[in-house]
Amino acid sequence: MLGRRHQKKCIEKLGTIQPPDKVEALLEKFGKTLKVYTIEATEEQVEWWRRVTGGAGVMAKKDGKFVLVKGTLQSWGKLSTYWSFPGGAVKHGEDFEAAAVREFKEETGLDVEITDLLYLHGSIFRSSKGEQLVFYAALFEGKVVGGEMKTADPKEISEIKLFDELPEDRLVPWLRDELARAASKTALV
Repeated sequence: MLGRRHQKKCIEKLGTIQPPDKVEALLEKFGKTLKVYTIEATEEQVEWWRRVTGGAGVMAKKDGKFVLVKGTLQSWGKLSTYWSFPGGAVKHGEDFEAAAVREFKEETGLDVEITDLLYLHGSIFRSSKGEQLVFYAALFEGKVVGGEMKTADPKEISEIKLFDELPEDRLVPWLRDELARAASKTALV
């Protein structure tokens, strides 16, 4: 974990499409610190991440059960056999919380209220060609406050399901990794 002063310098130094003040404001609001990881990536992955300003999702329960979604083969490719928390891309000019609430509604039909920030981390994607891109991802905790469970876009989300416990062996691999990182006490800077 980074100290506040070092964290601010790190955010400024890394550079990103996401404005540093939004990153700092989110961390300050929830009293959290930033974790930074370096990830080796393909040129294709770096190019894909370049198109969005960040990612945001929500871990929430409905009737005491976790709300998870499964993507379609068309939208998620080979990851369509796995479950994930509802979430997606942060649009240009949008903050992390607004994106998380919007994505949750679009993917599940449910209204969610953010109650906490579980983690915010920066991933430094480095390609074999030396390209570097920083991507911020936020996972919030929330509570379902209304709505009707149904996806707004069946071409993107194939299934919504409630789980008593997280099916760790069936979660999207990167989400499983991120939850493990969020629980860890160390990060690479």
